[in-house]
Amino acid sequence: MKQEKIQVTKKDNTSIEGSSASKISQKKTGLLRILLFYSLILGLSVSLYYYAQKQHKESQLLQEEFIRLQKNQENEKKELKLQLKKQGDALKHLALQTKQSTDKLSELEKKMANISGDPNQIWRFFEADFWVKMAERKLWRDKDINSAIFLLKSADENLAKLNQPGLVQVRQALMSDISALSALHQVDIDGIILKLNQMSDQIDHLPLSVLPEKGDPMKEQPSPVSNSLSEWRKNLQKNWDHFLSSWITVRRRDTKAEPFLSPDQTIYLRENIRSHLLIAAQAAARNQNKIYHQSLGILSTWINTYFDAKDIHNQLFLEDVKNLQQQDIAIQMPEYLKSPALLKKRSHQFIQRPPFSSMEEQ
Repeated sequence: MKQEKIQVTKKDNTSIEGSSASKISQKKTGLLRILLFYSLILGLSVSLYYYAQKQHKESQLLQEEFIRLQKNQENEKKELKLQLKKQGDALKHLALQTKQSTDKLSELEKKMANISGDPNQIWRFFEADFWVKMAERKLWRDKDINSAIFLLKSADENLAKLNQPGLVQVRQALMSDISALSALHQVDIDGIILKLNQMSDQIDHLPLSVLPEKGDPMKEQPSPVSNSLSEWRKNLQKNWDHFLSSWITVRRRDTKAEPFLSPDQTIYLRENIRSHLLIAAQAAARNQNKIYHQSLGILSTWINTYFDAKDIHNQLFLEDVKNLQQQDIAIQMPEYLKSPALLKKRSHQFIQRPPFSSMEEQ
């Protein structure tokens, strides 16, 4: 009986130990499940957090891009509006210019339609205006007084053929201008230039001055030697002087010696004289009075210095230079002409209120 009890006790202990081990294993399994569950939740939470952060950044970038695009669109709209406004202003300005041009054209057509009278008179009037403008050009640019006077006279003749009382004041101004120009000191510039060119052709034929010599000792005849023995000293002196004169030549000059000129220097001298004649001609054409007289003064000095003053050709050349030096090529031009402004004013009145007889003198 005791053995049976012991066996029953062992069995009970074994069963108790088995149940406790199963309970422990069950607890471990539950704990692992709980840990796995929390780990899964934690992983999902971290993944969701990072995903949310990424979505937030992308959302911010998209929002910023949207704002930038919206601003660009607004700027483009503003620029487009500004361009449209500019184009509208340009169209308005163009329309205004077109209207003004149309009005001017209509006004001009009306003026042209109102013009009455003989076309030949209209032609003569504007031809006279052209002659006056040409006279101004000849006077101020070319300084040609004679041509200016001729053109003003031609303009006055054209106006005289019109026989219109309204042009009396213009003709009086033309006569005043013609009288003022005729009273000016006039110089024959073309004649002066032609004379200078002629003198330039004479340069090569002008003889140069020769160095004067006062006697030639080699050609002097020595006094004869006497036959008297008492004059042996004089005879010896005469023989000695004759001997020395054969080897040594002595010339005495009381005046300043002029320089000799070699052939090359002669060529340069003549070319320099010719160049100064050309400078004087150019100065005369440009009414440069100072340069003109300076060039002629240099010419006169060189001719007197290097050329033969006794030669008739040189004397005539110097006489021409002196005559040219006496010419004053400076011209005191008037400050203005009276007729051009008055004729221009009358031309406007002619366009607006023809015919000439209807113009009131002002």
